Amino acid sequence: MTKENLNKLFYSLALIGFSLWLGGNVARNAIAYDLLEITEQLKIKSKIEHQEYWYGIYHFTNIGAYTSSGFLLLFVSVLALLIINYKILRLKGWLFMAIACFLIALPINILILYQDIMLGIIIYYQNIKDVSHIGFEQYFLNRFINVTINALSNLSYLLCLTSAIILIWKPLNIEHKS
Repeated sequence: MTKENLNKLFYSLALIGFSLWLGGNVARNAIAYDLLEITEQLKIKSKIEHQEYWYGIYHFTNIGAYTSSGFLLLFVSVLALLIINYKILRLKGWLFMAIACFLIALPINILILYQDIMLGIIIYYQNIKDVSHIGFEQYFLNRFINVTINALSNLSYLLCLTSAIILIWKPLNIEHKS
């Protein structure tokens, strides 16, 4: 397989991973904000039943599996693009910017991935269905109530969206004519 075909493969995989990641996050935020009441501070809706709240968190965690796998596919693809094109990265400004945007968003996404894994362990392996358990607050509610995590998470969406746009349109592509 030629280097050009390998690059195209990893561009495609990165965009597929991005689509899974972004689509999953949009669905997860819709579920989460449906469970939360917006007042001075986000809190659980008072009119929601315990079972309905638990099912919401359950579906939130199920979609998290797709979101996490999409992000891991995106991460592996970007890492492969970095390794393949390391020597010519300065000639491909668009690729450098796409990778840089993704790497800036990486730390907060790793934190969210960790929270998703821990929430999944609580639900699937420990089989805890009591939503007053400290784990639900720590790994589900905290990501929306904590202003820093919420703001950085939203900024990471924009950074990854910018990275995907750069991968698609290649705005800083410089073709050298020999």
